[in-house]
This record gives sequence, structure tokens and C-alpha cells, in this order.
Amino acid sequence: MHEMSIAVNIFRIIREKLKEMYSGYYPVKKVRVVVGKMSTVVPEALEFCFQSAGCGTIFDGAKFELVEIPMKIACQDCKEEMAIDEPFLFCRKCESFNVEVVSGRELYVDTFEIDEDAGIIETDRNEFE
Repeated sequence: MHEMSIAVNIFRIIREKLKEMYSGYYPVKKVRVVVGKMSTVVPEALEFCFQSAGCGTIFDGAKFELVEIPMKIACQDCKEEMAIDEPFLFCRKCESFNVEVVSGRELYVDTFEIDEDAGIIETDRNEFE
């Protein structure tokens, strides 16, 4: 299950940003992640890993929000752009295989919210580094 390593990397990215911005950590209240349908991430598994691995850390109790981006291709022959439901990469209009993936491969931390009222924490006792 690669979702656990993705969750751990989400934690690492946010910790690095907090360390850069505040020289310490705040408890995280919410994390929003963007995932493309072609990324092979199972949304439910990623949320489970996020919640499980976040226990006892600054991510404990954080709301996990996942935004799924549909697969979209652009045909290089007929110039048609279309959303697709299955990963068969051909143009539905002219049946050409000369297509480019426009969206659906995304995987990134979009936003996160912290609890500034809780105060800064010098270290997170369960860092995965």
C-alpha cells in the first residue's frame, strides 16, 4: 500500500513548511490534498493512512479533505479536449491515439490550516524522518 508513504510525505511537506514559516510546529487542523484519477491513489486508503499515521503527532485529529481531479486528454490530431472515465488513452471523437494527458496525474498538498491558538510546539515527537 503506497498510500502510507504518500501520507508520510504529506506530513513531511507540511512539517518543512511549518518549520520554515514559524521555526516550530503548530497542531494541524485541516489538510487538503489534490489527487488525479490517474495517480493510482485509493482515496479511502490515503485517508485511513493519514488518520492512522497522524495519531500522536501534530496531525492527530486533523480533518483530511481530498479533491479528486478527473482524467482529461487533448487530441493532437482533431484538437478536441475531453474528460475520460477510463484510462484508455485515445480520442473518443476521431479515435486517434495521438493524445496528451491534460489532467488526472496530480498529487499535491493544496492547503493546510493550523491551530495558532494552541501555541507553537518546538518539535513533533513522532516525526517520520
